[in-house]
Amino acid sequence: VGMSAPKDGGGAPDLFDTIFCCEARKPTMASATTPTPVSKNVNLGGVGIVFVKDSSDCLYVNFLVEGGPAHRSGTVQQGDMLRFINGQDIRWRQTSQISPLSGPAGSSVILGFERAIGEDPYYVTLARDQACYPDMLAVPPPGFTFPNQVCPG
Repeated sequence: VGMSAPKDGGGAPDLFDTIFCCEARKPTMASATTPTPVSKNVNLGGVGIVFVKDSSDCLYVNFLVEGGPAHRSGTVQQGDMLRFINGQDIRWRQTSQISPLSGPAGSSVILGFERAIGEDPYYVTLARDQACYPDMLAVPPPGFTFPNQVCPG
């Protein structure tokens, strides 16, 4: 399943095209813990999170890139569900209304996560880092279970 906009030029990009911005790669689960080098002339940054999505299209933190902005925050944990990007609830918005995770290196993004059912979301402000561009969506292996399953399915 591709992550980029349709090649025929028709249709709008989907939620994941919008969030992950630019041709996000789908790493294997084992290779997703280190950043993928990108051309140094790219002035874009990411937050250092590898996500996996469940059958309801909710995004869960799968890995934090060691030394990346999310890892350095000490707040984001594996299994947390991404709910908000810059105050926008990503579950119910049209893709045209959602900010991407990636952006200019050094710029800030405010992410809201849910850790468990019934808990209020928590928010963390992260400075995008060029070494962590792009943020990624991993492909879970068959039978992968989501430990916190916050998203209604």
